[in-house]
Amino acid sequence: MSLIDRMLSIDRRWIYLVITVAVVVPLFLDLPQRISVTPEVRGLYEAVEQLPRGSKVLLACDYDPGS
Repeated sequence: MSLIDRMLSIDRRWIYLVITVAVVVPLFLDLPQRISVTPEVRGLYEAVEQLPRGSKVLLACDYDPGS
């Protein structure tokens, strides 16, 4: 029996259990994350903050497979 055959024979409930554990466990752990703000993000934030109150902003977040 090849590796692919063994993987295909795994009950899908086990796969769902592994995925659930992988998603839920980090929610309960306090994992430190270092978040750094790039100059581009800082500049965008400051530009939006300098707009008059009530101004409308269109922010396009384009995503393509090449990104």
